[in-house]
Amino acid sequence: MKPHPHTLGSSKTDFNDDCSSGDGSSSDGSTCINGSKLLSYIQIHTEYENMVSIYNSMHKVNDLIQQAFKIYKFISTSPQLNSDTILLEKWRRKAFCKGKESFIIIGRMYENGNDKLIGKDLNIALEYYLKSDSASLIGKIYKKLGEYSKAFECYLNAFENGNAKTELKLARLYSKYLQNEKSKPLNDEMLLKISKSLIVNKRFEEANKLMKYVNDKTTSDSIVIQFYIQKIILTN
Repeated sequence: MKPHPHTLGSSKTDFNDDCSSGDGSSSDGSTCINGSKLLSYIQIHTEYENMVSIYNSMHKVNDLIQQAFKIYKFISTSPQLNSDTILLEKWRRKAFCKGKESFIIIGRMYENGNDKLIGKDLNIALEYYLKSDSASLIGKIYKKLGEYSKAFECYLNAFENGNAKTELKLARLYSKYLQNEKSKPLNDEMLLKISKSLIVNKRFEEANKLMKYVNDKTTSDSIVIQFYIQKIILTN
């Protein structure tokens, strides 16, 4: 059976043979993605109906890295194609040509699992996030996996390195799981920062719980007094 002319090779753009540009563009400046050459190769080895299904699935993705990874994943899991090391390596390079950005994009694909070809797998998502060195994303997966101590360490690392978006996540995680003795103890300044984040975001119960914990653990009244002064200022 011959491919339908409007299905195979109908995209207007094409991948380059290398990732030298790093931005997904061809030598003439056009956007480069088209599975037609790959699909012509695949149809020799697979049923046409399956090929079209995979092709259509791939072309629902707009991001170049995601699409390249889908093709790479399809080849690597296909008994008919995965022995072709040249073809496999070619698409592997396309999928990972942007380094850490690629790892984040692919990690999110496994985290969300909204694709038949790439199912949800938090452990695989974690592997890609670890390669990306994104402490906040790594922390998010550890939290989903129930490894709260590791998640806390990651959020704290991200916060201390200037990621302000992790402040509330850190505060909520600490206040909710602060009975965990493995949690890294925080100094007074950090405790005030995260309690402020809880108050500003109207997490009063969690903020009070945090301060009760601090009050039980510390011999100094200084931080507790500062907390209540801070609470009065922020809530009035």
